[in-house]
Amino acid sequence: MKSRAIPLASFASVMGIAGLGLAWRVASQVEHVPSVIGEMLLAVAATVFIVLLVAWIARSVTHPQELRTESNVAITASYFGTITISCSLLAAGAIPYSKLAATALWAVAAFGGAGLLIYLLGHWIERGIPAYELTPALFLPSLETQLQFMPQCRSAIPISHGRRFRSPFYAG
Repeated sequence: MKSRAIPLASFASVMGIAGLGLAWRVASQVEHVPSVIGEMLLAVAATVFIVLLVAWIARSVTHPQELRTESNVAITASYFGTITISCSLLAAGAIPYSKLAATALWAVAAFGGAGLLIYLLGHWIERGIPAYELTPALFLPSLETQLQFMPQCRSAIPISHGRRFRSPFYAG
């Protein structure tokens, strides 16, 4: 029986749902909207992530040639970054509930993203990238690596009402 491919780009849905949940969490503090909506969105994002991850791992175990094919094409290989970006967003969502879980997710995102970037750059330098595979999606792994160092920045982004958004991992 042929498996139904779960494309790596599916993890981008987790990024969108988690981002919306985090934004709603901030909005509940600034605009006094119900915070439960943001928390529900974060729970949905975590659930979607787990379901996608289990399905994708099962496919990778049962059809490893599909994983090799996916990792050899620059366009699809760059979407491995959506997994680590999702982890970092879910880490931010987990902070109020478990600092340990948040730190573990962040570590997976930071080290996984850096490792992925090094692997993909080496792979692409070694074999080259055909012109028809050059897309902005190639920058996803580098975006993830850059985002992991953002909490170290002392700058903050103004939101509204004179409040500022700071990364949940920023302690300064």
